[in-house]
Amino acid sequence: MTILTAVIIVTISSNVMLSLGMVGALSIVRYRTAVKSPLDLMFLFWTITTGIAVGATYYYVGVVAFLFVSAVFFILKSARGSDNTYMLVVECAADLPIEEEIRRSLEQYQTKVRSKVVRDERAELTVEVIMKDDNMNVVNTISEIEGVGDVTMVQYRGSYEA
Repeated sequence: MTILTAVIIVTISSNVMLSLGMVGALSIVRYRTAVKSPLDLMFLFWTITTGIAVGATYYYVGVVAFLFVSAVFFILKSARGSDNTYMLVVECAADLPIEEEIRRSLEQYQTKVRSKVVRDERAELTVEVIMKDDNMNVVNTISEIEGVGDVTMVQYRGSYEA
């Protein structure tokens, strides 16, 4: 974001008329849909920055900024790795030993309990599970635990997907 802001400032600082025009143009832009993801906002800001640089005929600034930001996104994507995040929803009896047995069967994965809802004698446990591979045998393993009624696993990428 800092680099993109610097590109805009470098682009419009050389010409007062251009800077006033850009302020006016950017103040008119209105988005009807709320941008919920910070990454989506970055891509939006990136396109605006590239458009301003190219529109002001600063092609070299636009190309250098494009290459630099592309490299940063590539590095961040590579650093994140290829882990798969899933939300595991387990409907089971509300007994504590069952929950401990479920946790033991998930020991090999990085997990975090996101919610636990208890109604009457039943509980619904939602666990975030990060896997290195797409091994879906964990669903079968947890389904075989006595007292477990239903197991659902959904891939999670920041929002629930169908």
